[in-house]
Amino acid sequence: MRTTTTIPTTLKVLMNHIYELHKGVRHMVLFTCNKDHGVSKFAF
Repeated sequence: MRTTTTIPTTLKVLMNHIYELHKGVRHMVLFTCNKDHGVSKFAF
């Protein structure tokens, strides 16, 4: 019997970004922030 697993959209986007990173199409910057600092906005 076959089961179906749904993958959340945010995880699909992350997987696509990682795929593009491995192909050399995308550059990534990873950072973490504390809840007290809120969401940071970057312009590259």
